[in-house]
Amino acid sequence: LSYYAMGQDRRLEERQASFRVVAVVPMVGEAADPTLAPRIPGLSDAADCRDWRPGIEIDLARIRDKDEAYWDRHRTTPKAFLSLRAGQRLWENLYGNLTAVRFQEGDGEQKRFAQRLLAAVKPGSMGLRVAAVRADATATVDFSHLFLGMSFFIIVAALVLVGFQFSLSAEARGRHMGFLLAIGWSRGRVLRTFAAEGWCLAVGGTLVGLPFGVLYPRAVVAALNTIWHGAVGGTEIAFVVTPKSLLFGAAMATVVAGIVTTVVVWRRLCCLPRQLLDRLGVEQVSSQSSRRWALGAWSAVGFCYLVAVLIVIMAGAGRGIAASAAFFGAGAITLCGNLVVARCLLAVRFRRSSRSDAMTTFFGLARRRLGRRPGRAMATIVTMALGAFLLGGINNARLSPLAEAGERDSGTGGFALWAESTVPVTEDLNDPSVQNALGVDMLSTEDGFAVVPLRVRDGDDASCLNLDTAQIPQILGVDGESLSERDAFRFTGIAPGKESESGWALLQGSDDPRVVPGIVDQATLQWGLQKRLGDLIAFTDAHGHSFHVRIVATIADSILQGSVLIDRSCFADRFSDEAGSRAFLIDAGPGRAADVSAGLTAALADYGFHAALTVDRLAALYEVQNTYLSIFQVLGAIGMVLGCFGLAAVVWRNVTEQRGELAVMHAVGFSRGTLRRLVLLEHLLMLVAGVLAGVLAAVIAVIPTWRTEGTHVPWMVSWVTLGLMLICGGAAVWLAVQVALRGSLIEGMREA
Repeated sequence: LSYYAMGQDRRLEERQASFRVVAVVPMVGEAADPTLAPRIPGLSDAADCRDWRPGIEIDLARIRDKDEAYWDRHRTTPKAFLSLRAGQRLWENLYGNLTAVRFQEGDGEQKRFAQRLLAAVKPGSMGLRVAAVRADATATVDFSHLFLGMSFFIIVAALVLVGFQFSLSAEARGRHMGFLLAIGWSRGRVLRTFAAEGWCLAVGGTLVGLPFGVLYPRAVVAALNTIWHGAVGGTEIAFVVTPKSLLFGAAMATVVAGIVTTVVVWRRLCCLPRQLLDRLGVEQVSSQSSRRWALGAWSAVGFCYLVAVLIVIMAGAGRGIAASAAFFGAGAITLCGNLVVARCLLAVRFRRSSRSDAMTTFFGLARRRLGRRPGRAMATIVTMALGAFLLGGINNARLSPLAEAGERDSGTGGFALWAESTVPVTEDLNDPSVQNALGVDMLSTEDGFAVVPLRVRDGDDASCLNLDTAQIPQILGVDGESLSERDAFRFTGIAPGKESESGWALLQGSDDPRVVPGIVDQATLQWGLQKRLGDLIAFTDAHGHSFHVRIVATIADSILQGSVLIDRSCFADRFSDEAGSRAFLIDAGPGRAADVSAGLTAALADYGFHAALTVDRLAALYEVQNTYLSIFQVLGAIGMVLGCFGLAAVVWRNVTEQRGELAVMHAVGFSRGTLRRLVLLEHLLMLVAGVLAGVLAAVIAVIPTWRTEGTHVPWMVSWVTLGLMLICGGAAVWLAVQVALRGSLIEGMREA
């Protein structure tokens, strides 16, 4: 017996089987029932065999006269009978192993079976799914913690600036505090009095800043709807502000700023009344740093650097959750260590510079002057360091789709084209006969042309282009062997217990028949699915049966982002209703991507075939992360502005307080230009210290990203950013020096 059976991708395959005739039955009774065969439109109702039009190819020339006579007399009555087991063995396919169920007429079994069947059938088995539309619509990806993490450094910089500005006010009113303490006021009463003033300023500052707090996110949303629309997949975003959010933000800002001002007053009141009356600050009272303090400080520095190194080592290489944690963890700890180093140098090294060095060298005099007010210097260094950390780290976290795009372990997998079709393609596009039939016979494997077809089960887009949380993500059935032969894409993580296997072989086999191994892009795992390696994702197959996909591995940021990848054979078993392939990874050969794309698009136009460059698809996905980095870069710029403002305030305050000293130096022979250069150098040292502290912390923070294979480090952009930070800070210092030193210095002689 020769027959056709359904093969892979619903292709008909001719097969043969041999049977022994064990009996001949008369054409009466059930043996002569034409309804035993299923009713086929275009065939069952045909009057003549040569009128058959069942929708498949039939060689009508092979019909004999006795075949016509049999049709006229018996219609679709079977000519042979096999056992049920033999029929199921031969013709079982993806859709099942039964064609029909027959019941004896009149015994009531049919009615009882129909009732039981209706009671047993579940809507899910028919592909019906009830979705909580409102709940799904509100289940968006939460980026608040990411924005808060990036904004945290700017918040700290702003609080440092608030504390610094209020400390200048507290210093100016130090004699007032000392007088109140001298006449009998308790420290608590003085603290409450001046702290209340700080809280009032905090409330006023919050009211002034609240409109700007609304304008900034509104501007970001407007940018996402216009120039940055690619980051949200073209989705229109509405800006919503509620009284609750405003009140919460205002309350938090007021409380934090109020606490900072209270701490400033409390620290000022640690001095004795006589010291306050003599205008001596805490820094001047404890002018000599003890060895114990220095030992503790340097020990803290060593501990910070040790913890940062351990975090970087544990994070490994990659751009996923581990890299994000390393950026915040190692970066923040290293930044703290750098700031402690700066504080130690101000308190110990600069103050203890020899008198001869300070008096004989211009640089020695500048650094000795800088060490007299380490608290003020640190306020500027901290704000500049925070801004430099954000700008430096963000520049090195940007993704470039062109970096190593042709390599197999890159985000493109080394493929030139990514293609999709509306109608499934069941033909093998690698087959020369199929290429010839399609009219694209100019494609040849010798020129590097090859296609890796992917079977698609539609679902939610779990890529970064979708702001909603994916409820049931799209599934791709991939040929793991083909991808493994090419060593395509780079794996970044393997689930616990699967370390003995590697690569695409992880998709093969499972100990539990209800669990299918799956691989996802690391960005999809972190943001779209919000899962971890080893987690399970629930799905329903074509027959209404539930099963799970276990995430066994992740691949680096790639063009496969947004889908769950399972083995092609597992896909065929679970989704038998999905015929053919609707996604394709295409090797085009050197310089032939455009020709291959145009040829396949034209040949497969009836399938709704569309091909695009893989670098373009990868660029669209990378645009999301790069856009958010641009937003954070604006925050870093705000930090630099705060740092420049604080630096200018320090210059103004220092020059104002030292005007008498500068007048004496001018009287003994220092020219006005020399004094300007001295003050300028003194404060440029603060600028350089702050920028270096932030940049070095950013370098440590992005080491996991740098260690990732194929990562492109934007050295030119980094150097330009560093130069701009120094230029802007230097310009702020220069302008403040020019303004502060204008006018005559003679009047300052009375203050010396």
